[in-house]
Amino acid sequence: MGSFTSLLLISFFNEFIKRRSNGAVFILMGPIGALVTLQHALTAAPASQPRNVIWGQVISGFVSILITILIPERILSHVVRVAFAPALSIGVMAALGIVHPPAGAAAVIYAYHHNENTVVLWTLYICVVLASVLSLIPAILWNNMNVRRQYPTHWGLLHLGNFDLHPGLMRLHFSCFGKATDS
Repeated sequence: MGSFTSLLLISFFNEFIKRRSNGAVFILMGPIGALVTLQHALTAAPASQPRNVIWGQVISGFVSILITILIPERILSHVVRVAFAPALSIGVMAALGIVHPPAGAAAVIYAYHHNENTVVLWTLYICVVLASVLSLIPAILWNNMNVRRQYPTHWGLLHLGNFDLHPGLMRLHFSCFGKATDS
């Protein structure tokens, strides 16, 4: 029921976007289907956590679209681009610790559509990122209705130096004193 609700919500959002753009813009539903699978079937997996969902899509799509737009086809053929841009995107996600397989799938789609208007590519990208954020709402609601499930297991959205924000807990670490204090 949770995956149905998530996909229904995103489908309505997709229809709204398509109508507003006269069909020029839409949500890439394949990666969203994979995302919803992670959020409702693999709730504890690192790849399904909000940090990976959001930042994976943001970073992976950004890298893939930049390569697609900035490197001309005479330098990087279409066949090589479809492999290189997503591979680099996946490598960057891995290096940053924000691996999210649906973001890798979206990167392939962005690289494949190199002939698209750049505004359309960036708009598709923004729509996928927004849909990924939107998917968190039903995933959180449905998964936490069951006492044996928890989603997310961690947010991990903010980690700046010695300041770490986790659900319901803010901790300020004083590494020079060798202890942590709750605030």
